[in-house]
Order: sequence, then structure tokens, then C-alpha cells
Amino acid sequence: EPCLLTSGGEGDMWDFWGYKGDGFISSNTEPWNAYRSVITGLSLPEGLTSIGDVAFNGCWRLSSVVIPGNVTRIGEYAFGACDALREVVIPEGVIDVGESAFNFCTSLTEAVLPESVEYVGSWAFAFCFDLSSITFLNPTCIISDDCLDCTQNVTVCGYTGSTAELFAAEQNLPFVPLGDFTAEGVCGDNLTWSFASATGLLTIEGSGEMWDYTYWMPAPWYNYTSLLTAVSFPAGLTG
Repeated sequence: EPCLLTSGGEGDMWDFWGYKGDGFISSNTEPWNAYRSVITGLSLPEGLTSIGDVAFNGCWRLSSVVIPGNVTRIGEYAFGACDALREVVIPEGVIDVGESAFNFCTSLTEAVLPESVEYVGSWAFAFCFDLSSITFLNPTCIISDDCLDCTQNVTVCGYTGSTAELFAAEQNLPFVPLGDFTAEGVCGDNLTWSFASATGLLTIEGSGEMWDYTYWMPAPWYNYTSLLTAVSFPAGLTG
């Protein structure tokens, strides 16, 4: 019979760890551990901000997951070995997809990582044997070299000049470009910046002094420096 696991409240979920080794994880610390084999659905609260490590690992009958919009982190092994998981909706706002978060989700066919995702950990989608495509909407997302395993022939989708394109080339995987991208923002009281991946040009416009940046607080175009080929400064720039 279908079994829906419902959780309530708000904030970060605890991490649940047991034995970790050889790509597998076992844990008996989740409060719902005794029911993992019968859980077919999840109802997670909108106030949830983090999905804990190993939280739903081994819920092998779980078929679909909608992650709430306030979640910023999907923990390590959070949905590992969910064999029946065919669909997962990762919302804008998630920043970190942890190591092995979806590994051995053998029925998962597609993964779309929104623009907010900054990091995808090792083995995050490894051994997902039905996975046919993975899309990275953040052109500067840090993608672990081994987020997939070497046996997968997955089509990678992303923007031209993005880290997704570089990842596909390094892993000898087919790449489908989503086109060029642009980014823009503010860099002074009367200064704006924009970057176009098609040309590699960073354009500063306006007048006055540029804000100061440091190692700990880098310039807003820092993530695009590997793609940057030229900079255009305005005549009104004073510092």
C-alpha cells in the first residue's frame, strides 16, 4: 500500500549518519528508518531550509519528490539508493547538492539544476543508469569531475562557455548548448557592470568611483573571470 511520509516545522533538518564506505551508506538513526521500505511519497514543509545527510537514503519505493522552495542544501546521500525515484523537482534557491545526493537512483531519467545551484558534489548522480540528461542553469556552477560515474552516457545541457560545457568536454559527454548568457549588476554608487559570454566582454558603465573588493568579498564578476577576454571602462570612471 502507498505510504506517505509527512514532516512539519521549519529550519534545517538534522544530518543522519551511519556507516559510510565503498559508495554505499547505511544508517538507522532516522526516526522513520523502520518504514524506509514502505515509503512511497514525501510531504515536506515549506519552512524546510536543508535536507539532512542520509535523510531518505534507501527509500527504494519513493517515486517522486518535490523539494520545497526554501531549501538551500540537499545533504550527502540524502536520496541515495531511491531505486524507484523517477522525478525530482529541485527549486530555485538550492545552492548545494551534496556528495552522492542522488546516487543509485536507478530510475531517474532527467535532472535540472537551477541557476541558484553553485556546487554539485562527487557522485551526486552516479549510477543513475536511466539518466539521459542533466541540465546546469548556472553557467559558473562548480561541478565535481566525478558527479557522474564513468559508465554513464548522459547528455549535458548548459550555456555556451559555461562550466557545464567544460565538464562535458572533459568527461567526453555530448553537450547541448542553451545559448549564450549575460549577467549584470552594480559596482559603484553610479556604476553598473555587464558581462556577455558571447564576446567575453565585461562592460563598466556610469561615473564615479568603483567599490573596493577583497579576497573575501570578490568583485561580482569574479565567477566569469575564466571567460573574460576584454574590459570596457567608461570615461567617467574616477577610481
